[in-house]
Amino acid sequence: MKWFMHPCVESAWNAYVLYAQQVNPGWKSGLQRCQGGVLFYMLQGRLRTKVNGELYNWGAGDLMTLPILRDGVE
Repeated sequence: MKWFMHPCVESAWNAYVLYAQQVNPGWKSGLQRCQGGVLFYMLQGRLRTKVNGELYNWGAGDLMTLPILRDGVE
């Protein structure tokens, strides 16, 4: 994971987190939880993501947004 901006860094933009992550073929990230309101942009390749039990396929140039839900997003 390569960090470009991080909330622990003192700046006017510290409310934003920006990073790049390489996902190798056959690799699984495991369960992640968040409040939602997150954007993911796919630079290259293809990926399958499960969000709240529903599978999504996406590839290079796709933008995925996660909804803000009261109980969060899995």
